[in-house]
Amino acid sequence: MSKVITIHEDATADSVRTILGRVQKINCCLLFALAIGMMLASGRADARRVEDVDTHQPLPGTYVITVWNAQVYKVVQSSHECFHVDVSQTNSLGEYETANTPGHAPNLYEIRSRLVLYREGYRALEPLSQAAETLVMRRDNAPRIDRMAYMISLAEEMVCGSVDEQRALIPVFKHIYDEMNATTNRSLPELKALNDMQYMIDILEVGQRQARKAWNQRKAAWGIQ
Repeated sequence: MSKVITIHEDATADSVRTILGRVQKINCCLLFALAIGMMLASGRADARRVEDVDTHQPLPGTYVITVWNAQVYKVVQSSHECFHVDVSQTNSLGEYETANTPGHAPNLYEIRSRLVLYREGYRALEPLSQAAETLVMRRDNAPRIDRMAYMISLAEEMVCGSVDEQRALIPVFKHIYDEMNATTNRSLPELKALNDMQYMIDILEVGQRQARKAWNQRKAAWGIQ
């Protein structure tokens, strides 16, 4: 004797509602995953780039230094100080990764950042904005001593943060020194600039005391007043 299975309308309706609810949840999850994927893809496509302003060609090997400043709260008097530096370099396509906002102590506020660019034989065109998708540089045809003074000023702008953070600047400083040394005709103003640049490198490598001693020794050897 066969059994007759009876399906009640109410039970069928509940099952349909359950299935529809699950489908809606799956659709929501798929849409959310799609949205996240699009955001990530958009982030990857939004690469920052450094290029030659005249040729629009990428400039690989360009150093991109991000310097972070903030108001530092103090009981007696607050001050505006530099507290962090980040060093990156462009790849073969002239692209570089943007620096993230560093973690900071609660006594820091009004945090701002600025960019400093260095590439051999080039000068960055101001203003430099972190929001810009493309930063541009132009070949620097300034006289040697003016170019050297410009490079010294760039190096001074980069000095920021703890000593450990500043050591990341050593390759940049050495590259600047090599460019200066390759173009100098050993005049006294140029020798002074070379000595000052080497001093900045020595501070990070051997400490200020030894750096000062070597700086004075070079002054005497090179006849710098």
